[in-house]
Amino acid sequence: MEKRIEELEIKVAFLEQSLHDLDQVTQNLSRQNSILIDQIEELRNQLRSGVVIQTVDGDPLSEVPPHY
Repeated sequence: MEKRIEELEIKVAFLEQSLHDLDQVTQNLSRQNSILIDQIEELRNQLRSGVVIQTVDGDPLSEVPPHY
């Protein structure tokens, strides 16, 4: 009986650690999600206002691919 209780205590300790780890992952993903939502909203606002920051030099549709 003593061995069985010890095994259960070990399992509970493992599950508590796993739960803590999963909670950390969930919190990190939630923060990242909030940041991405803010960035998307900022991009939407830029598109609505007509202010678009161009990160590509020139028009990408008129560029010749490197294999030509």
